[in-house]
Amino acid sequence: MSEENALPAGTILRSGRNLYTIKRVIGAGGFGITYCAGTKLRAGNLEFDVEVAIKEFFMSADCMRDDSTSAMICSKPAQGRVDQARKDFLGEVRRLNSISSAHPNIVRVNEVFEANNTAYYVMEYLHGKSLRDYVMEHNGALSVAEAMQIIVPLIDAVAFL
Repeated sequence: MSEENALPAGTILRSGRNLYTIKRVIGAGGFGITYCAGTKLRAGNLEFDVEVAIKEFFMSADCMRDDSTSAMICSKPAQGRVDQARKDFLGEVRRLNSISSAHPNIVRVNEVFEANNTAYYVMEYLHGKSLRDYVMEHNGALSVAEAMQIIVPLIDAVAFL
């Protein structure tokens, strides 16, 4: 997992509707970085601190971060490839957004926005353990019944997609 180009903790992301404060990196790969971030939600005169997950489009093989602006930058030869991949990323998230409320095992997308010369989407942050941590807590092995409790809802969501 490459986190070298990740936004540092404390970075503020501004969408059209909200401010998000980056807390930490959840994961990173070749096409993106996922963060845990905080934001404030209002309901009438009440304000709540909420954690969200934010996925940033970031092609680590072709791009880097401008340290002074947090913008994603890439070389001229890679620009066309990066632009097309960003369009694909946005198309994917818009499709996910259109169906996410139709299935209980698909994470909800709350907002899609562009900033820092790249694209982001905001999802509900689900507190809990990773599958790896869960399996390790069970000495590296799950019973068939335990495995089925995890796998069946995933299969159902994939079949729905």
